[in-house]
Amino acid sequence: MPRKARKLSSCGVYHIMIRGINRMTIFNDDADNLNFLHILDFCADENFIIMAYCLMGNHLHLLAKDCNDSLQHMMKAIGVRYVAYYNRRYQRTGPLFQGRYKSQPVTTKGYFLRVLRYIHRNPVAAGMVQDMQDYPWSSYIDYFASRKKPLCHVDTSYALALHDLDWLRHYHQQPELNARGILEDSPLPAFTDAELCDGMPRNPALPRIHRNPAAAPSGNTRGRQHYTTLTAYRDGTRRHPPPSAVSGDTTLKGEIP
Repeated sequence: MPRKARKLSSCGVYHIMIRGINRMTIFNDDADNLNFLHILDFCADENFIIMAYCLMGNHLHLLAKDCNDSLQHMMKAIGVRYVAYYNRRYQRTGPLFQGRYKSQPVTTKGYFLRVLRYIHRNPVAAGMVQDMQDYPWSSYIDYFASRKKPLCHVDTSYALALHDLDWLRHYHQQPELNARGILEDSPLPAFTDAELCDGMPRNPALPRIHRNPAAAPSGNTRGRQHYTTLTAYRDGTRRHPPPSAVSGDTTLKGEIP
């Protein structure tokens, strides 16, 4: 059966995710994180621009602009180099990543900002840190704090052309209320980053979601609402809108320099 063709972005901007095979950890320590970022920085050029990144232990997120339809070749070059390093260091053989990388076109200004915030808030959502600036393996510090020596060159110009730094900082402090549509292949809710990160502590402030509404505590209205929404998706009575409809913004087209 042929693989599903990737959706292409009219402006060349993509949200990209790579996950470790069997959800295994692909960044075990600082050395692994540094080596991947050095490889990413080495492969990036004027035709493949890194706008944001976040390394999350067993998966990673990138926001990048592909200027000459070379996304597939660039991701292969990055993957081959990192897998060679990882297998050599840990004396292993075989694939490291789970299938192909996932990619989703980012074609509106509103969705660009949502993805940027989603990527930078990953460590907070997974319970790894309480503040985004405390996590060293994301580009949040490149946007809002002073990093003495950049680990990977990040182009912040487009985001700063949309809004000033204070507005972007305030926007990042607002959690994503609905992450559906962000790198999702089906209308059903995708795995959360907390579920992707094996062994990450669960935030006790969030109510546990029950698929069976009868099993949910009487006060767990969020669990009941989640079950009702999930059932509606499965029954076909509710359809998931495309990201452009959610954001309601004009398309980026060729506006990103």
